[in-house]
Amino acid sequence: MAELSSYQDLVHAAFIKPLRSVMIIDDDYPTWEEIFDRGNWTEAEDGTLGVPKTPKSWVKTPDLPKNLISRFRKHDKGLLIDIDDGKPPAPSTTEIANHLYQSDILGLDYQIEGEGIGGDRAIGIAASLLTQGHFNLIVVHTNKEDLDDPFSQILMRLLTPCEEDDRAKTKIERAKNALEELEDEGEAEGAEALTETLKGLFRSKHYLLMRHPSGDATKKLMRGEAPFTEIKNAMEMAGLEARYRDSVLAWLCFDFQKRYAHFSDVAHSLQWSLNDNCLWIRSERGFITFANKKNTTDLIEALQTALEDWQPTPSRLLSSVYRHALSDYGVSVEDSTLANKHIFARFYDDILNAENEPQQQTLLRQHIRQQTEQIGAAVEDDVAKFGLDIVRLDSPEAPFSAHYNVDLSNADQAKKATFEFNNYVSSIDVHGHHLTSGHIFELDGKKWVVVSPACDLVPGQKRMGFHNPNSKHRPFIAVELH
Repeated sequence: MAELSSYQDLVHAAFIKPLRSVMIIDDDYPTWEEIFDRGNWTEAEDGTLGVPKTPKSWVKTPDLPKNLISRFRKHDKGLLIDIDDGKPPAPSTTEIANHLYQSDILGLDYQIEGEGIGGDRAIGIAASLLTQGHFNLIVVHTNKEDLDDPFSQILMRLLTPCEEDDRAKTKIERAKNALEELEDEGEAEGAEALTETLKGLFRSKHYLLMRHPSGDATKKLMRGEAPFTEIKNAMEMAGLEARYRDSVLAWLCFDFQKRYAHFSDVAHSLQWSLNDNCLWIRSERGFITFANKKNTTDLIEALQTALEDWQPTPSRLLSSVYRHALSDYGVSVEDSTLANKHIFARFYDDILNAENEPQQQTLLRQHIRQQTEQIGAAVEDDVAKFGLDIVRLDSPEAPFSAHYNVDLSNADQAKKATFEFNNYVSSIDVHGHHLTSGHIFELDGKKWVVVSPACDLVPGQKRMGFHNPNSKHRPFIAVELH
């Protein structure tokens, strides 16, 4: 493998290089079934096939799908490519998502229902994919010149609505009172219709900036920066005092939310771009970026650019490389770890002859844990080497540590980081099916840590200590935490 020499190389190695399969969903592209069905072609008297009998645009302008596929082949000649046109009898969006999660990258036509029709089906497919267990990479490919439309529509479908807590209700009431008073008594131009003017100016881009974790919306409004320039101008022209503007902005946000009904019922952990020239959405289950069909035929290049703009942390880069290493080497490593038949014959014999099901569960979990550790250790060297590449390519001018968005020079941030770090390295999430040494539990408002030896707490183990023969429970020792 060529030596990595930039952050772009790191992103490529972590997310692009492991790609093995592509699925394209586009109503204008040919499918294998369509190509190999003789009934879909014109036929001469001598049986010679002529041209496809289809209204799809690829027949007249085949360069777009050809160039798109050629670009995929340019990145990797072994890339598996399939095409679905979404035509009837098409499965539901959920059924499509359940099938597509097996593809590493999805090229999704936003107007899969046809030109001039909204992107409801594409939005549904993208949203469903982000509920799958597989991490999905999606490029939404569209003829729309304004990529902000599909970006906004998909993002809002993934968001849950803001809740009107007491603080928000206070701001909304304050805004309504200020607007009513201004419209009743204001003499400046536009004062009498300010409410409707602001509602007309406030769009999805304003709402999404209000919801962005950066919290920059109010600052941008006060400074009159895009996209709030027109809104601030309208407020100033109507004579709305500056002290009411953040409250009016909050009211606009909730008013827009009530008029827009298509939100998610499930809360996602979301990040999204503020860069109009590179739009992307990232959730815990996938990454979506957007490309114009006329200007972009290389979807992998578009994906790489968006991933770089996201700025995945060193930890995420390592995690991605580790995940793909397990996928690449898992079978061979598994075979080597299971090569000694005598070990695992004994393992299974112990499980089979355990006294009861809880004891069988304990032995099975031990078996799985040991296999997991051995498989993880087998790919550790390659992942560690990649980690050293990350450290080598870091620089004071553009430190990768900035991607965490944590300022360790700030005393409060540093204190929180130390606390969370100590908690992370000193404990793991509770797992297993019974209490064991080191488990922390809460009882009557007090926290306790189990200190009994783990072997004494295994169901079915030898009875010892203060055992009551008439009880199925086992005694244990715990220490109260203060």
